[in-house]
Amino acid sequence: MKKLLIPIIIVVGISTIVVLSYGKQDSSTSNKPSTALDTTIAKPNTQENGPAGLYTEYSAEKLAQTPADGKNVIFFHASWCPSCRSADKDIKNNLSSIPENLTILKTDYDTQKNLRKKYGVTGQHTFVQVDSEGEMITKWSGGDLSTIISRIK
Repeated sequence: MKKLLIPIIIVVGISTIVVLSYGKQDSSTSNKPSTALDTTIAKPNTQENGPAGLYTEYSAEKLAQTPADGKNVIFFHASWCPSCRSADKDIKNNLSSIPENLTILKTDYDTQKNLRKKYGVTGQHTFVQVDSEGEMITKWSGGDLSTIISRIK
């Protein structure tokens, strides 16, 4: 019995170390808010990539500065949400495909409780199309850039 006790203790110890180190890595990356968009602006309009809209962090000021005849979509994103990360990556990889009159404003689902309440958003990966005054036009859940483009009114 003593011969089995030592290997069992070693296995339990190694397992504990692995679980604890994985937990530290996971929590250190998932709790940090994404700041990748703070300076992200769609590629400038050129002959090569054609007209391009904008993908940026949400703020009331940015929304107010959008053209009155433009299309605005607020993207309720959560860093822990796999489908949100996938949509974010798709939008970033296709910035030149954003129509010229479209502004996508990314906001944090977890911290923007008042904004969620204003638009009746109950789940992350929700898109809300609003006018330049912030009045809701339409709302949907899920999708990527092609979904946004097809759903805007």
